Amino acid sequence: GYCYCQWYCYVYSKMISFLNMVIRVLIFLQIINKTSLIWKKIVLFFETFP
Repeated sequence: GYCYCQWYCYVYSKMISFLNMVIRVLIFLQIINKTSLIWKKIVLFFETFP
C-alpha cells in the first residue's frame, strides 16, 4: 500500500507541475496576443494619421 501511495504522489506531483507549465504557456500566449493586438492598433493609427 505504501509503495502505491508513493507512486500516486509522484504521478500527482508530475501532473501538477505539468498543469502549471501549461497554464504558464497559455498566459504567455494570451499576453503575446494582447500585445500584438495593441501593436496592430498602433500601426493602424499611424497609417491613418496623415
